[in-house]
Amino acid sequence: GRVDPDGTRWLLSDAAGTLYVLAIGLTDRAEVTSLTLERLGQTVAASAICYLDNGVVYLGSSCADAVLLSLSTEAHEDGSYFSELARWENLGPIVDFAV
Repeated sequence: GRVDPDGTRWLLSDAAGTLYVLAIGLTDRAEVTSLTLERLGQTVAASAICYLDNGVVYLGSSCADAVLLSLSTEAHEDGSYFSELARWENLGPIVDFAV
């Protein structure tokens, strides 16, 4: 999920649930000069990432609970750079539903 309007920071998640921020360094002519991947911490394996605003991120997952996170610039005691604001229980997959 894109964090900045100019597209220089993106949130990424891997299958193990590690959340990262990818920072892209650009020149004035929009040429990529650097890529920096920083680990933010361990959470759910996200299948959808939506940066809402003011450091608040929604992570939807097809195999775990969905969470709402608040990003921070300082590391917490556990080493993560976010705190969980809310969690919604995953009800899927529903395999016995018929229409």
